[in-house]
Amino acid sequence: MKFNVKYLDGSEAEVVATASALRAFEARHDQALLFAVGTYRSYWADEIAHASLVQTLGAEPDFDKWLESVQSVQYAMPVAKLAQLADTLGVKITDEDIDEATPTPTGRAAKARTPGGSSTPRSTRGKASKT
Repeated sequence: MKFNVKYLDGSEAEVVATASALRAFEARHDQALLFAVGTYRSYWADEIAHASLVQTLGAEPDFDKWLESVQSVQYAMPVAKLAQLADTLGVKITDEDIDEATPTPTGRAAKARTPGGSSTPRSTRGKASKT
């Protein structure tokens, strides 16, 4: 698993996630990484990239302080994995789709491609709330 970290000062770092950073993330959140990725939130990539940088390059050990210097953390998904994921999900992709793909931790949210009506408030009334 690789990440590209872009800092506010214009510098960049390519980060290869360490096994211990992945394991620590899952233990800390009591959640499989797959579920965290599926939330379309970026916290998982930020935390894993930071932990791996601390282990391999001796980066700033305080997560919040380090994050203040970061512009973005992007997950670099290999094309083969992207094609495998699409096949698993039953989605047909073309070479043009792959060329335009810019996978990020937040998925569709990062590109503002959300399903229609997704920002429409939903009723909180349901079976659980009936009195």
